[in-house]
Amino acid sequence: SSPNVIMAKQKSARKEGRKAAKQAKTEEKTTVAASQDHIDSQDAVSQADMELGAFIDWCQMQNIDFSPKVMVTAANVVHGRGMVAKEDIDEFEVLFSIPRKSLLSAATTAISDKLASPEQDDDDDDEEEEEEEEMAASENNQASEWTQLLISLMYEEGQGAKSSFAAYLATLPALETLTHPFFWAEEDRHQLDGLRLGDAIASDLTTMQVQHAKVVVPFVASNPDDFTNADTSLANFMRWAAVVMAYSFTDDVDGRVCMVPVADILNHVTGKNNARLFYSQDKLEMCSLCPIPAGAEVFNTYGSLDNQQLLQKHGFVETTHTPFEDTRIPVSDLTKALSLKDDELLAQKVEYLHESGFLSENTLILPSLPTPPALTLELRDALRCLSILVASKDQVAGLAEAEYIAEGVDEDADDDTVESADNVFEQALRHSDPVLRKLPATVVKGLRTHIAERVQHAVSKREEVTHALAQQLWDDQIAVLTAWQTHADEFLSNTSS
Repeated sequence: SSPNVIMAKQKSARKEGRKAAKQAKTEEKTTVAASQDHIDSQDAVSQADMELGAFIDWCQMQNIDFSPKVMVTAANVVHGRGMVAKEDIDEFEVLFSIPRKSLLSAATTAISDKLASPEQDDDDDDEEEEEEEEMAASENNQASEWTQLLISLMYEEGQGAKSSFAAYLATLPALETLTHPFFWAEEDRHQLDGLRLGDAIASDLTTMQVQHAKVVVPFVASNPDDFTNADTSLANFMRWAAVVMAYSFTDDVDGRVCMVPVADILNHVTGKNNARLFYSQDKLEMCSLCPIPAGAEVFNTYGSLDNQQLLQKHGFVETTHTPFEDTRIPVSDLTKALSLKDDELLAQKVEYLHESGFLSENTLILPSLPTPPALTLELRDALRCLSILVASKDQVAGLAEAEYIAEGVDEDADDDTVESADNVFEQALRHSDPVLRKLPATVVKGLRTHIAERVQHAVSKREEVTHALAQQLWDDQIAVLTAWQTHADEFLSNTSS
């Protein structure tokens, strides 16, 4: 559908949704306890979830509007609480809308004036720049935007019933219910050794400890009256850090990290996303992306995440391997496995691969192989990375020349010229990049042997692991590696374009 058609459908859906909700409120007059001052609990929650009544009352006071076709419930959902369709829902229907005043961020907390507001850049910063800004903020004892939100949450929690967000905060998970790996016992965290998640969790712990010591403690000391009843300990800071990782959103309008009530109740299952949050200047709306039958759960998406990312950010894994699983081989291991000479030429190739985005943190990414096997973009990138690592000096020079040709195109040139340049780049790669022909037999043999060794190591490691979530991650590694081992000859010996 065209954008105009979609917008028209969304506008019509919003109108019909409001009309239906108004009619439902008029018809559902019950007792004095269920007065017109709040949404009747049956509009938004099931009988089994009456404890959410205070939150629904708060939503009414905040002018958060629910479609009469959905309810928040703990029944028939994949995890905790979720949202379920009470009736059949059409594509592009508004499921609920949230005014911006209901978002919790460093800009809406009662102490917003005391929190330094970092300048918002209109341009999208890349991840490396954002990390550098976070580090700079820590070194200068300044509160990054992420830490500002955590301070805001600790403050609002400390205000108890006086906080304008009290009913919402009560719906967020307590410390003892969180399963992010940085809460695990040290011996359990060691079961992640050998996975990239192990290093990521160590980095998370360091970052939280530094931010708490250098930013939170001094800020609280400078504003003691605001935190009289607040728990500002490292443990509670980590609890809110986990909550923000799992439940926060990044505002599409102003780029700010914020908590979005109701929207954060929706669960995620890879491949089942059927709703999306849309942002505007005055409100946020959750809309259906496709028809949702009565009784089905409404799913948002947390992104294209593999199980290691899901566990790090959200504290859970999916027992069926996600299509985004991968395994990563350090370049140092590859050079040994492929008998590559560690010289200036190798350094030049590694630098080229980093600049081109084929290597991630000095590792080769072997993606999950689709079923049936197909030459996907991710697989093609992995094979191209391999072929460049074993390329001759003349082939590397050909790559550099092809880049020069492609980058020499005038930015103001028309699309045909740009397309032509892209073709030139690809034509050059056909002669300089062996992935478009065949990898040498010695490379295929070396990689096949190395993958077999990694399979054996992963199986051995899996036998030692006792933590259920860690077991799933090692199962994922074994599955990816075994598929590569099975299809090694097919992909590594026959990679013609």
